[in-house]
Amino acid sequence: MWFMKLKIDKLVFLILLVTFLKGLVWAAVVPIWHTPDEQAHFAEIEFIAEKKRLPIQILNQKHVEKDLSKEILVSERLLGTERDEKGINKFTYHPEYNIPYASEFIGIHETEISNIPLSWRQEMVKNEATNYPPLYYLYGTIAYLFAYNSDLFTRIFMVRMFSVILLVLTVYFSLKISREIFENNFLMQMAVPILVSFQPMFTFVGAGVNSDNLINLLFTIFIYQGLRVVKYGFSFRLSMLIGVIIGLGILTKPQFFIPIPIVLGIFLYELRKKQWKFFIKNLSLFSIFFILFGGWWAIRSFILTGNPTTIKMNSFVNSYSTLTLIDYSKMAFIKTIRETLPWYWGVFKWLGVTLPHLANQILLRIMALGFLGLIFWFIKIIKSKRIGVIEKSLIYLFLVNLIYIGSLYFFDFLFIKSHGFSIGMQGRYFLPAISSQMILLLWGLINLFPSNWLNLRKIVIFCLCLGIIILNFIALAIVFYAYYPAQNLSQALDWISQYKPWFLKGKWFVLLLTCYFIGLIIFLKNLLYMTSNSNSLKVFNN
Repeated sequence: MWFMKLKIDKLVFLILLVTFLKGLVWAAVVPIWHTPDEQAHFAEIEFIAEKKRLPIQILNQKHVEKDLSKEILVSERLLGTERDEKGINKFTYHPEYNIPYASEFIGIHETEISNIPLSWRQEMVKNEATNYPPLYYLYGTIAYLFAYNSDLFTRIFMVRMFSVILLVLTVYFSLKISREIFENNFLMQMAVPILVSFQPMFTFVGAGVNSDNLINLLFTIFIYQGLRVVKYGFSFRLSMLIGVIIGLGILTKPQFFIPIPIVLGIFLYELRKKQWKFFIKNLSLFSIFFILFGGWWAIRSFILTGNPTTIKMNSFVNSYSTLTLIDYSKMAFIKTIRETLPWYWGVFKWLGVTLPHLANQILLRIMALGFLGLIFWFIKIIKSKRIGVIEKSLIYLFLVNLIYIGSLYFFDFLFIKSHGFSIGMQGRYFLPAISSQMILLLWGLINLFPSNWLNLRKIVIFCLCLGIIILNFIALAIVFYAYYPAQNLSQALDWISQYKPWFLKGKWFVLLLTCYFIGLIIFLKNLLYMTSNSNSLKVFNN
C-alpha cells in the first residue's frame, strides 16, 4: 500500500513539474505583448510598481489618468503591437506578419528597448491599462520588483513566471476536485489534471501576463469548496473559505460576481435540512469573510459610482437596441460553433493563428460525443431514480457551468443592446470552469460505453490524455513556426533568442526545452505503469 501511495505522490509531483516546465517553454516561445492583452495587464503592474499606488480610475471610475508608460509604448511601436483606435495592430488577423529578425541572438531593436531610460517607466503617456481590481496586479508587482533593475524583457518574463505558478496551482486544485468525485478511480483522478494542464488555450493564457490566470485559479478553488459542501454539507470552515475565495475574486475581476448566486443556491439547498441556527451562522460567516476579503471593494465602488463593478453599461440608441433574446440566441449559437469553441481550444498571434482545421473538427466531434454521453447518463439516472455522491457532484458541476457560461452570454446580450456591439465572446472566457468542463467531457465520453466494458473505458481515458498532450505539442509547433519560420534549426534558435532575457537565449532555451521533454517522458512512463497496474475502476460500476 505504501509503495503505491509513493508512486501516486510521485506522479502528482511529475504532472505539476511538467506543467511548470511547459508553461515556461510557452512563455519563452511567445514574444512579449503576444498573449491576450498582455501590454494592458503589464501596464497596470508597472504603474503600481513605479508609482507606489493604484491608478486613480481603479479607485474611482469618475476620474481618469494616463496609465501606460512611455517605455511600454515605445517597445510596442518598435515591435509592431501598438493598437489603433479600433484595437488593431500590424499582427491582428495577419498571421503572415513578423518583425524583421537579425542573424544573431540580439534583435534589431532589442538593444534600444533594453536601454530605455529608467525615467520612461514613470512617464505615463496613454490610457491602456485594464483598470480591473488590483489583486492580480499586486501579485505581479512582487515579480516585477524582483527584477526591478533589469531590462523590460526580464521584468516581463518574471511576471510571466509568476503567472505560470498560478497555472500550476490551478492544475493542482483540478486534481483535488477529481479526487473528491472519483475517490476509487486513480485513472480518472489523474486524467482531469492532465486534460486541464495540456489544454492549449489554457497553457497559452497561463504563459502570459493576464489576470485571467488568477481568476482561473480562484474559480477552480471555488468549485472545489462548493463540491465539498455538496458532498458533506456546510461547516463553519467551508463557509469562511468560500467567503474568502469569492471576496478575493471580486478583488480580481468583475466576473467573480457570478459565483454569488451559485453560493446562495447552495445555501438554499441546505435549507432542506431545516437547521435554521446552523444555516444563519454559516450564512453570516460567509458574508463576513466575503466582505473582509474583497466584498468591501464592491461596496466602496457602489458608494462612489453607483456601480459595484468596473463595467460601464450606459445605454444609447443603436441598431441593436431592440434586439430580442431569441434573436441574440440564434446569433450566439452560430458564432459559438464557428468561432468561440475553436478559440476555446486555441487562438494565437493576435487572433491570426488557430489550430489546424482537422484538429478543430475532431475536437468539435469529441465535444459533441461527450455531450451525447452526458444525455445518456442523465436519462439513466432519471430512470434508476438513484442519485449518489458522484451523480450529485456531476450535477453540481453541470449547473456551475450552466450558470457561469449563461451569465457571460446574458451579459453579452445586454452589452450589445446598450453599446451596439458584442464584447467579443472568446473561448478563453470559459476557462475559469475548465476543471469541471474536462470532468464532464471525460464522464460523457466513457458513458457512451456500457459500465461493464471497463478495459475499453480505460483505453478511452488513456487515449484522451495522450491526445491532449499531442494537441498541446501541435499548438506549440504552430505557434513556434508562426513566429519563427526559419529555414533550419540554427536560424530558428537565433530568432527565438531575440527580444528575450539572457537566460532564454540559445543554449539556455535548449536546456529548458530538454528538461520539459525529459520530465514529460518520465511522467508518461510512470502514468503508463500506474494505468497498466491499476484495478481501481470499480467506480464505473456505480
